[in-house]
Amino acid sequence: MLNSTKPIRLSSDTKPKLIVVMDTEEEFDWSKKPQGSSTALKKMSEIYRVQEIFKEYGIVPCYVVDHPIVRNQSNVEPLK
Repeated sequence: MLNSTKPIRLSSDTKPKLIVVMDTEEEFDWSKKPQGSSTALKKMSEIYRVQEIFKEYGIVPCYVVDHPIVRNQSNVEPLK
């Protein structure tokens, strides 16, 4: 599938596009082996801070979420 890549040719008047993807997932210690019990979500209560910056600049981010995020309604609401 990836062996047949072709460059994308855009006209010189095509404006650049910024695509922002926010990976939102449970918190865990990257220096340790993954554990199924690591499902803290404390930082989600602060997601509004980055969303306010996006709003100021007219950026509509794509939030990538995992199961621990979406199973808790208090995490889903700020992402709507």
